[in-house]
Amino acid sequence: MSAQAQVAERQLALLGDELETQLSLRAKGLADRAELSALQQQEAALLGKIAQLSAKQAEAQTQLHEIEIDRLRQAAADHEAAISALRDLHPQELRLRADRRRLKQEQEGLTLTAPISGFVHG
Repeated sequence: MSAQAQVAERQLALLGDELETQLSLRAKGLADRAELSALQQQEAALLGKIAQLSAKQAEAQTQLHEIEIDRLRQAAADHEAAISALRDLHPQELRLRADRRRLKQEQEGLTLTAPISGFVHG
């Protein structure tokens, strides 16, 4: 709960105590109706403020969830793009491996070896 909401809750609790006192005095005919009405209006205003703060907090929480969902969607899209790129590269990798094997075989065929070991005098 936000600090503002906590303060408003505390004010509401204090106001509730004051309202109980005023209602008790009013029942005995010792309190003014206008003051009681003013306290009830303050209570209604605080309840409205608390509801508004609660709604703002819920809205902020919803936005955080939406951001997290968007982030997860983007991560999934990036993952899919990477998989697709790797899938596209696989045939090229196979072709290059085959070319490498072919070139190695050609190189081995071009290598000259002497019929006997020893020194060549030129």
